[in-house]
Amino acid sequence: MLKLPEFLNIHNVREVREEILAHLGKRMKEGKKEFVLDAAVLQDVDAAGIQLLLATFKACQREGLSFSLMNRGKMLEQLLELSGAVDIVEKGVFKGQ
Repeated sequence: MLKLPEFLNIHNVREVREEILAHLGKRMKEGKKEFVLDAAVLQDVDAAGIQLLLATFKACQREGLSFSLMNRGKMLEQLLELSGAVDIVEKGVFKGQ
């Protein structure tokens, strides 16, 4: 499980992306079938952060790993709903699929 930082926004999304890619590579090398992000301390997310979460989901899907976003707070839930990304995160499907 990889813990997300307190902030996931345009200011740090590049660094977080690198951490996610490194962890994803490690999971694949270990032969693991799941990829879990922990959002327990996440307090602020912008559009860049949501895009990173969706890109992470797509990368997992492409590599055959399941994707889970754990400990989502109310703020993140609301942003996922507003962006239409909640179905992707919860069910692994894009609306209309």
